[in-house]
Amino acid sequence: MAYLYSIFVCYNKTGKPPFRALVCDYTNDTVTYDIDDEYMLGDALLIAPIYDRRVYFPESRWYDFWTHKVYESGWYDIKSDKITVFIKENVILPIL
Repeated sequence: MAYLYSIFVCYNKTGKPPFRALVCDYTNDTVTYDIDDEYMLGDALLIAPIYDRRVYFPESRWYDFWTHKVYESGWYDIKSDKITVFIKENVILPIL
């Protein structure tokens, strides 16, 4: 809940939307131009809200929120029994 609060405070102060298409944060990555079913939640979380899907990770290292598995940039086939959430490397994520 603290993370959601912090990204909405940022939105209030800067106008930067808390929910953004990948292309908004990764304008130099042309693959993101055609992805319409993944989004960033703040600067730290990539959300891919379909359980069995192919997920694209922009340049960075990403950690599965539930399993802590590490993903590098690129496409991956993801199967999960939860909504897939990935944490971007080198961010502080308040979770309390």
